[in-house]
Amino acid sequence: MPEQYKIDERVRVIVEGLVARITEGEELYPGELTIALPNPAGLYDVTVPLDSVTVERLVPAGGEPKPGEIWRDKIGRDWFAYFGRYEQVQLMSPVGNGEPWKHVNQEHGPLERVYPEAVPELVVGDVWRDQDGDEWHAVDSDGTLGLRMYGMTRPNPRTREWVTDRHGPLTLIRRNGVTVEQAPTDGAL
Repeated sequence: MPEQYKIDERVRVIVEGLVARITEGEELYPGELTIALPNPAGLYDVTVPLDSVTVERLVPAGGEPKPGEIWRDKIGRDWFAYFGRYEQVQLMSPVGNGEPWKHVNQEHGPLERVYPEAVPELVVGDVWRDQDGDEWHAVDSDGTLGLRMYGMTRPNPRTREWVTDRHGPLTLIRRNGVTVEQAPTDGAL
């Protein structure tokens, strides 16, 4: 059985890309991986057979580990992130061994951040849905990134924290014009 990869995990398969969501109705065969590659027209999905390429894990889907975070590997072990030698971030295993996070990611990935809970990046053009079903659009207003409720034209958008505190949790429903099917645990703010 091939290794599993996480949506948005950065990998190298001849070129770098993000592990992509497959479109509704599309089905991957065992031993295939779909990655999203940036190009001038947007993202382009490429499906590759795993038995004919080498895949190198670069960065977990939750970003680079930072000191104080807890990460879980593919078999469910928790690793504690801390500054090690030369101020390099290391991950400490349950038995107390510290290793560079890149090595742990390669050997024991995919890694998933379990503490603090991952918060998705806010990208201009995103559409989020609050707990009441209202849509919020990510906008840039004079260099300030924030959220504006659909149909509202306030001069300044609300911060993510303000919207989450009053209307959350929020779930990502559209990115780059594509409907996103995402579980509330990794798509909620």
